[in-house]
Amino acid sequence: MAEVIDIKGRVKQKKDLSNLEKLEGLWNIIQCAKCAMRCAKCGTHGEPTSQVGRSGTSFKLCSSCMEEYQQVITELGGNPSRPKPFWYNREWLRHWVIWLEYQQVLNDYIDSPEVYFALKSLAEE
Repeated sequence: MAEVIDIKGRVKQKKDLSNLEKLEGLWNIIQCAKCAMRCAKCGTHGEPTSQVGRSGTSFKLCSSCMEEYQQVITELGGNPSRPKPFWYNREWLRHWVIWLEYQQVLNDYIDSPEVYFALKSLAEE
């Protein structure tokens, strides 16, 4: 009975460690999302990418995804398009539109004050 176990201290230490792991996970998500060496759409790593800016967000695309992106922009603009593969259907276009919205939401999240504060607290530790 000479030693008293500090239960509250141990619980706090576990919570701090858990929060640190979550912050490191957040950091990894942001790092991967903004990686200059990988295509944001398909994930191809190491292939030259091109920077694309749209509605206040930017991302990198490989040459194959860039071709598709240009076709999407053409389709969304209502312009007559060049011959396209038969699988470029309504669902394909919807997939791209939702992916572009996701890119915007991810960018807004990364730029939010809460994420900034979380990453700042991670840097301090």
